[in-house]
Amino acid sequence: MEKTLHASVEGSSRGWANEQMPASLVELLLQRCETSFDHLAIIDSLTGNKLKWGQLLSQSVAVAERIEAAGMTAGDRVLHIGPHSTAWPIVDFGCLLSGVVHVALHAEESQSEQDRHLQLFKPSGIVLSGGIRCRSLTQQDLPLLEVQVNWSTDRIDRGSLRNSIAERLQRCDPDAPAAVLISSGTTGRPKGFVHSQRSLVTNAAASAVEFLEEPDDVRLSWLPQSHALARVGDLYTTVVRGGALNVVRDRRRILEACKKAPPAAILGVPIFYDRLARAVQQGKITNLCEALGGRVRVCVSGGAPLRQLTARIFQQHDVPLVEGYGLAEAGPVVAVSNPRCMQAGAVGHSLRGIEVAISDRESDIGQVVIRTPCRALSVIDPARDGAEFPIDNTAWLETGDTGVIDGDGQLRITGRIDDILTLSNGTKFSPVDVEAVMLEEPAVAQVCVAGEGLPRPVAFIVPEPLMVRELLKRFRCRVWSRSQALSHPKVLQWFARTIGIHQRILPRPLRVAQFVLVDHPFDVAHGEATESFKIKRRVIVNNFSRYMKFFERQADCTQGKLLPRVGVIKDMEKKNSDSASQSKSTTSWLNAALWQGRNSMGHGSGFSYAADRMVAELSSEVSGVIDNAIEAIDKLRDADELYDKIEAISTPDAPLVDPPMPPTGKLSKVAEQVLGQTGLWGLFVPHVYGGTGCSFRELVQAVARLASINPTVAGLLSVHSTIGAVSAVTTFGSEDQQQYWLPQLAEGHPLSVFAATEPDAGCDLHRISSRLERDGRRLLLTGTKMFITGATYGRLVKLLALFEEKPVIVLVQLPQSNTPHFTLQSYGLHPLKHAHNNALNFQQFSIDSSCVLSPGTGPDGQERDGMSIVWHGLNRGRVALAAQASGTIRLLLKQAVLYSGKRFTWGQPIQTRELVLGRLGRMAAAQLVCEALSGWSASLIDDGCSGEYEAILTKIIASRCLRQAAVDALGIHGGRAFLIGHPLGDSFHDHFAAGVYEGESDLLGLALLKGITKHHPLASKRTLLAWIQWRISRSLQWFPPREDAALLDSELQSLATQARRNLVAASIETDRLLRTHGRKLAEQQLILTDLSDRIQGFISCLAVIHYADRRADIDSVSAAVCWCHSILSEYSGKSLTVDNYRRLAELGRSCLQTYVS
Repeated sequence: MEKTLHASVEGSSRGWANEQMPASLVELLLQRCETSFDHLAIIDSLTGNKLKWGQLLSQSVAVAERIEAAGMTAGDRVLHIGPHSTAWPIVDFGCLLSGVVHVALHAEESQSEQDRHLQLFKPSGIVLSGGIRCRSLTQQDLPLLEVQVNWSTDRIDRGSLRNSIAERLQRCDPDAPAAVLISSGTTGRPKGFVHSQRSLVTNAAASAVEFLEEPDDVRLSWLPQSHALARVGDLYTTVVRGGALNVVRDRRRILEACKKAPPAAILGVPIFYDRLARAVQQGKITNLCEALGGRVRVCVSGGAPLRQLTARIFQQHDVPLVEGYGLAEAGPVVAVSNPRCMQAGAVGHSLRGIEVAISDRESDIGQVVIRTPCRALSVIDPARDGAEFPIDNTAWLETGDTGVIDGDGQLRITGRIDDILTLSNGTKFSPVDVEAVMLEEPAVAQVCVAGEGLPRPVAFIVPEPLMVRELLKRFRCRVWSRSQALSHPKVLQWFARTIGIHQRILPRPLRVAQFVLVDHPFDVAHGEATESFKIKRRVIVNNFSRYMKFFERQADCTQGKLLPRVGVIKDMEKKNSDSASQSKSTTSWLNAALWQGRNSMGHGSGFSYAADRMVAELSSEVSGVIDNAIEAIDKLRDADELYDKIEAISTPDAPLVDPPMPPTGKLSKVAEQVLGQTGLWGLFVPHVYGGTGCSFRELVQAVARLASINPTVAGLLSVHSTIGAVSAVTTFGSEDQQQYWLPQLAEGHPLSVFAATEPDAGCDLHRISSRLERDGRRLLLTGTKMFITGATYGRLVKLLALFEEKPVIVLVQLPQSNTPHFTLQSYGLHPLKHAHNNALNFQQFSIDSSCVLSPGTGPDGQERDGMSIVWHGLNRGRVALAAQASGTIRLLLKQAVLYSGKRFTWGQPIQTRELVLGRLGRMAAAQLVCEALSGWSASLIDDGCSGEYEAILTKIIASRCLRQAAVDALGIHGGRAFLIGHPLGDSFHDHFAAGVYEGESDLLGLALLKGITKHHPLASKRTLLAWIQWRISRSLQWFPPREDAALLDSELQSLATQARRNLVAASIETDRLLRTHGRKLAEQQLILTDLSDRIQGFISCLAVIHYADRRADIDSVSAAVCWCHSILSEYSGKSLTVDNYRRLAELGRSCLQTYVS
């Protein structure tokens, strides 16, 4: 029955009308004899042996004559077993020339599988090649031929050879059975698909068209040619073009073979390219293109989905890696991409003459169906007693795969219809989708997801051996066997963490709850994979039935004793919600770290707890808003609507090939409105008032991500949500105020800003002079506010003023233009070229008295003034500033990496210089520190604490990181950064201004130390005995607290111990200064600044250590180590060691891979 189709794409028929398409492979062999007789055909680069086309065809004719002499005739089946070798093509061509049906078995198949194939295909003869011996087959009462390649250079009579092939061409029936392509058998017993020479040559010719190969090109052939993809994609396309095939029998020496005979095209499976990508990551391959011979124009991956990480690494090294799709019944190639149209995740357009469609029938909706002239003649099905059934090649072929056809007409495979698992709660899911997510972790070499009838999916993971060894070294684990290594609690915990992070993008019911580390690869030898490394799920589940029964018995995966090598992935969000209440036992994590150390209660210093929360996924609603906002920014930029237009500066362009773009103006009103439609301005507004209602931690992560795309938008969101009106109205507003203002703020109509600074009142807010006076039921505002970020007409201002000699917060809606009572005054300003920053002049400006926010009473029952609202906003604003610094440094780092690859000095890109790599490494470490500290502070604030001291520390460290990152970036960009329009030069003042925003950093450092000294444990107990007890307890606290003892990485654990001991020393020094100077200590500002800086540095070390350990990836760990060494060496008076500098350069080198798009 014809299918109902909603989408159909037919492959291009370019060239068919004007070309004489060969009808058979034998016809192609005759062409090679006529036009390529003296050209190279087969290369064994590892031995140096070569065959020309004349030699290859001569030996093939000899094999054909031997087949005929053995009594086999056209149409008889010949069973061929041989390893991947130079003799394989000779056997195949011999079968084609003699007209027998070539049934090629995989040499690595088990004896029992070979015996089953013998019974299934009922051959008339057997051929062995490549020196293989097969006792059971030699005992069969069938003609047996052994074929070896002859490397001799004996002269061959070209005319005689041509006549012999031409004679056989006359007898050749292009539409008769010629070969049996055996399916992979991933979902059951393999089937045999009988193909004609016409279908095979048609498929090969269509495939060859895609790559524009030259006749003298070399193809690398390492996949067994018994594999359908290699047979057509490598061997037959080489016959079409007349090039050469570099046959590599030893897969361990592929790169050696590439250097000796550089290929132009490489065909492989994902696991092959994954291993190359891992070698690049591990530094074993520094130049991938050169490692592959230096001439490769395209690499093609087929058989399974390709990892995104692998594709990115190949792209970074300018090695085109594309995907293809096919199946044995279809010839086998159906679609293939090429470097001219490659897209991530797409397998390309269908080949010429092939129709691809997506079924919309209810019974198989989404299934890929094809109609192809390359389809098999018949199928030999073991499930039907080995009977052969004809196939209608005009009908639609149901592939069993699901997919979509994108807007460019390219096919994307999304899964399989029959590879669907059902959980015990009835949830159906595709395990391939879960596997694809887990395979993005480089430490996972192979994975098989199961879960039929279980509460949650489980995974059987083959870890990358080198990664396991690296983990054991990092964790200082002593093991005596591979089984012990894979059962070690720290190894299992590390895999649980990393997999948990990767699968955050999956719906919660589909996330793997438990996994097994498998001690052997899924391969043919174990029967758990095909020749092309496709996993056989049913076989694997059956082989691990003991574990499956164990998982079935466990209703709760966290209860009971686990089997060896079983790891448990905890639900991060559930874990965080269960433990959130514990943090309230400590009102300040900073004070706990400094004064209490390992005796602190609850979550201790909060580093581990905050790290857990930071790696937990964003809610789907929050993530969706951010994604939509980023998409909107891209569209606005493409449409040239992101910024206001400004008058062109009358300066000539610099004499450069790529001069900077012309400068742009402020973020446009259109952009503000479009971003408001995505829900961005309502992220921090509660759900009930039309917002997203995200947590502060989620807001911080949103700001960081947006800053890496556009710092101006991130800054506007930060101001609006934290120091602006959103947070204040949500926390302190009356019900009427919330109902009136919050829905408007959620839409961004209006956006809000904070106005406290005045011409004579900066850090000292007690000097403000703006005043409110009563005028009946209204209030009159008089005063000037200056340096107000985001201030422009129509904004809602959260304004600090004096009312009846007390500070109050009032909400002021600015007019749309100047009035007699209000003036917006602009001035020249170096930073914030894309954001508004103006002065606000009020003269008897009328405000409704309902716009005053009431701070309520404090914990002590005393009435609070407006400053409590100010501190509430500043605490959040300072943390958000650190998040913005994190994203901005990420953006600076990406720009620096890209430029360092383009800029050449002395014949090499500057990114090869250790100095540049060190700068990149410093920036990467700074970025991670800002991210860790912002998450640490945000987590405490989310749990209901003020977070004042944590916010101050976070802001100080982040502003210094951003300033240093800008200097490092300047060292990479050089003088170009000072050109007008250069992104770094135009924003350079912004990066320095962060040290002044919301409090100058050194002044804040003094305020920080002053605040934490008030929390000295003896502040309320001044007895000598109590002091002695505290002093002795601090001196004895050289053992790590519980949260540090849980660190996995031994190097990070050692650094955490050093940081803790330095904090102990700092607390003792603070105590000594208090006792020595008393109240006059405040006058020792330089001493206090130094002490404050040290405490800040040690706290930053602990925050980044726990965050990096929780993220678990090598780059994060390296960034944390580099940061800690720089801080600890600076405050110990020691210089960095050679190893420290080497580690920093390695981190910078890793950035070259991470930040190249």
